[in-house]
Amino acid sequence: MSNEILGYMPCPETGCDQQAAVMQAKRKGAHLYTRCPDCGIDQRTGKARQLNIWRATTWKVDPPTPPANIEGDLVAGEKPKPKPTAIQEDWSPELEAREQAAAQTAPATDSEPKPKPKTGLVIAGIGLLAGLGLVAASI
Repeated sequence: MSNEILGYMPCPETGCDQQAAVMQAKRKGAHLYTRCPDCGIDQRTGKARQLNIWRATTWKVDPPTPPANIEGDLVAGEKPKPKPTAIQEDWSPELEAREQAAAQTAPATDSEPKPKPKTGLVIAGIGLLAGLGLVAASI
């Protein structure tokens, strides 16, 4: 029994011009894998390979659950590619210009955390100096 074909992508092997079927493993991690009619199955689970499959695939229907090792990269702002057959009827250049202007005027959030004061080092330094003072007083 084989998994359902979720979409297709160009075969990643150099020199192969076939379309590879993209499927998703049912095991832990839900990794994607490809099956090319000429090159066979590629089940590599590395982050770079999984991102490559996710970005290059044209999905038959809505994209599946992202593999566990790339979810954070997709949350950072990347959305799955829209299906090529979908037509966005409400798009217009004016609407896009307004959306871009609104995005530029939105207040920027400070995404970097502020450094915490190094109170532990200060306390350790005071303790070290106090210890040295006691040693010097006993000499």
